[in-house]
Formats: sequence, structure tokens, C-alpha cells
Amino acid sequence: MDVIIKRQEMFGNKLKMLRKQKGLTQEELSRLINKSSNSIRQLEGGLIYPNFETLAEIVKALDIDANLLFSKIPVKYPEKVKWIAGIFAEMDNDEKQAVGKFLKDLAFVLETTLTVGGALGGKSRNNENCDL
Repeated sequence: MDVIIKRQEMFGNKLKMLRKQKGLTQEELSRLINKSSNSIRQLEGGLIYPNFETLAEIVKALDIDANLLFSKIPVKYPEKVKWIAGIFAEMDNDEKQAVGKFLKDLAFVLETTLTVGGALGGKSRNNENCDL
């Protein structure tokens, strides 16, 4: 049950962020998709999930890819995410594997850099103290 609630909250948070990025109020979005503003509040609050029809209306109103609402990818820069996803979709399997390996390596480097903090001390990957 907790997993479902967590996913609804994640969906709601992303919906709210995307709506605000488009400069829309809850009331404006509700008019665009022919739902009550209370429905938008419940969606953004993680209390309910949209049905397929409502999801399609939200995607159309916000002019976004539906995957942005469900992925774990941050949506702070949705246009850049769409651009990257488009490039990735055009790659063959070998290219996708190479990019995947690069991203895993990059994530490790970034995680290491951020945990160490680029300064004297921090936490290692296994959360141990790390004095440099």
C-alpha cells in the first residue's frame, strides 16, 4: 500500500511542478481538462491517480510527454529531458548500451564527488567517514 501512495505523491509533485512551469494555476488547468479544481488539488496532493482519459487531457494541456509524470527523472528541465529522450530513441542497441555505461560511470563519479563534497572530508559510498 505504501508503494502506491508514494507513486501517487510522486505523480502529484511532478504534475504540480509541470503545471507551474507552464504558468498555469490549478483552476486554469482544471478548465483546460474539464475537471474540477478540487480534482487537480487531489491529483497534486497524491490522493488520487488520473484515469487514462484524464491523463491524456493533462498531457495535451501541458504539452508534455506522459513519461515525465511517471519517471524518476527530475522534471526541472522538461524540454531538455524530451530532447535527450528523442536522441536516445533514435539510437541503435549498441549506442544505447554505450550511453548506458557512460551514464552509470558518470553517476558514480558525480555521486563520489558529491559525497566527498570536493572538500576535506565527507562520506564514502558505503557511508563511512572519509577524511582526505
